[in-house]
Amino acid sequence: MQKIVLVFGRSVSRQFQTYIHDIDSSIQIIECDYSFNSNSAPEDRRLELPVGKEFATIKKFLANKQLVAVINRKDSLEKLHGQVVDYYNIPGPSERAVDQISNKANFHELMLDLDLSMFRPRTIICQLSEAPRLLKSSQFPVIIKPFAGAHSRGVYKLESINEFESVYQQLYKHFNPPHLNPRP
Repeated sequence: MQKIVLVFGRSVSRQFQTYIHDIDSSIQIIECDYSFNSNSAPEDRRLELPVGKEFATIKKFLANKQLVAVINRKDSLEKLHGQVVDYYNIPGPSERAVDQISNKANFHELMLDLDLSMFRPRTIICQLSEAPRLLKSSQFPVIIKPFAGAHSRGVYKLESINEFESVYQQLYKHFNPPHLNPRP
């Protein structure tokens, strides 16, 4: 049975190839992403993931193959990474763990449940539409962070309430990325 390592993200398999093949040279490395360009892996070493059918595509591809690992280099595929780890019972973060850590609202609740509140800043969790009302009674500066995401994308420091209007559109785009809301 062919051993497979899935690498989520484009043009990154070369970074891991030497290390993986030092362990077992028979392992096939497959790049997975929504689309590919000319810098991507050759066609026989990549798997295009149609939006909304990512997990089903991976399951179909892995029929009669042995998945040994998933390497995720793409934030938008974190949840899928957890689903694959759970389904194939391989080492890695579970879907629940990914959800707990990547969603700041869930992580906030987890810290409260574990009595770790001394290690987190004062946090108010709200919908984007509620932010203007809450900002009126806030002490500035204020840091606004979307609860889903990573690597400081969508994070803004506001020195006054007047700055909120200028970042509202960027926040809206972060909460409603086009790949999650494909047009019919």
